[in-house]
Amino acid sequence: MKKSNIEILENRIMELEAKQKNDLLELKNEIEITYESLKPIHLITDFLENNLISKKILKSNLFKVGLSSIGSYLLKKTILKKSNSFIRILSANALQKASSSLIENFLKN
Repeated sequence: MKKSNIEILENRIMELEAKQKNDLLELKNEIEITYESLKPIHLITDFLENNLISKKILKSNLFKVGLSSIGSYLLKKTILKKSNSFIRILSANALQKASSSLIENFLKN
């Protein structure tokens, strides 16, 4: 038996109304999630968590680089002292570079 155009339209209207209800519920859920995430307490805690972690990493990296540079500089000055020998200067520079790498590797582990 063939459906009439009116029955087809009524079925389509019911389908669209059901879809509209589902879309409205999804939209309400999204608005609620957005509202919760934009509360000041959530914004502040997210900001602090993200920035404190990155600041700790930055401070740690700066400390490692500084310690490596100071250690290798002091080693170079200890070897060179007041010498103007070309070979001693070259060996001190090479040792400074090597010690800097060793200290950085040691601090990474």
